[in-house]
Amino acid sequence: MNRRSLIGTGLAVALVGCAYYNGLYNANRLADAASKADREGRPGEAQALWAQAAVKAESVVARYPKSKHRDDATLLQGRALQASGQCSRAMAPLLSTITITSEHDLRDVALLTLGQCLLQMEKPDSAVRVLTQVGEGADSANAAEARYWRGRAFMAMGDNEAAVSDLEASAADLGRFALAIAYSRLGRGADAARVLQPQVGKRYPEGVWLATLDSLGAAHPHVTTDLVDRLVARRSLTKGQRARLLLADGRRWSRLHDDRRAKERFAAAAEAAPDSTEGREAVAERFMSRLRLTQNLGEAAAILDSLGSSDQSAIATLPAAAGARRILQRAVANLVPDTSGAAQLAMFLAAEQLRDSLRALPLARSLFIELPMRYPGSVLAPKALLAAVALDPARADSLLEVLRLRYPTA
Repeated sequence: MNRRSLIGTGLAVALVGCAYYNGLYNANRLADAASKADREGRPGEAQALWAQAAVKAESVVARYPKSKHRDDATLLQGRALQASGQCSRAMAPLLSTITITSEHDLRDVALLTLGQCLLQMEKPDSAVRVLTQVGEGADSANAAEARYWRGRAFMAMGDNEAAVSDLEASAADLGRFALAIAYSRLGRGADAARVLQPQVGKRYPEGVWLATLDSLGAAHPHVTTDLVDRLVARRSLTKGQRARLLLADGRRWSRLHDDRRAKERFAAAAEAAPDSTEGREAVAERFMSRLRLTQNLGEAAAILDSLGSSDQSAIATLPAAAGARRILQRAVANLVPDTSGAAQLAMFLAAEQLRDSLRALPLARSLFIELPMRYPGSVLAPKALLAAVALDPARADSLLEVLRLRYPTA
């Protein structure tokens, strides 16, 4: 081969090598940008960048199958596909890396990523088997992360005791949140609070906090409210973040039928960010809580009269609250004496709607009791008394006595 041919061959090899490294460099650069977007709470942008990184890495693998860095590119392709939500496509490159590579670190990362994929694909038992192979006998960062994901897999299987064992050993901040949920499922609210309290002063991943508090709230509402108060006290949180925390806490208390506490939380949320979407939702939710605490039509009329234009505008944004106001307005309209059959039916239906649709039980009971007093000859009077008995067990005997004496054939 002459000198010119040697130079040409060398130049071609150099150009191929340069193209290969440029391709892998660009794929890694996109992966780094995706990781940064993930850390900074930009999931949509992160997913798009991971998808681009997967395409770049796949191109490198296809064009340079004999490169000594093929395993790196194959693993990057699998990681990027998993992170972009394409686990079904990620399986092949991850399994290829696990089977072929001789490098323990690459194999561990591939196993770790495969375990995450299996968990995303709702195969937690398979995820446990795969993740158990990561860093066997080694004290590595990969092994620690594998314990976090294996703990998550145990949680998905309902084995919270095993999850606690793995998650306690995980140093990752996200592991603390998962651990708190596992403790909560085991009825250990104090332990859940213990592991979350140190997180209050750290970086605030809003979605993770809101989801964790919701998981704790049903079984340990007081623990959850205490954590919310600690978070709200942080100066680094925005008004909107404070309002969202308080609004969610109010809704949790509402689901527990503690409308008095719910009303207080909604009022605090509205005050935290009055001009925000969350603030308006809080005003509407507070109206619902007030309605559920209302004892009679006189109080209901006073609530309607107290609503300012901004309150009414906020209530209109929440369909349930807007519907509640209409029902309340119809019920209050019955304060005007009217002996027609239509008025009797309207009163009975309003009471049923207050009971069934709005859970405004004291007000519904008041209407059911008032109907036979106002319309003693109505065919609906016996039904109203029976409905009142179901809502007021303490007065059941006296109400049933009235029913027996006034409507013996009912």
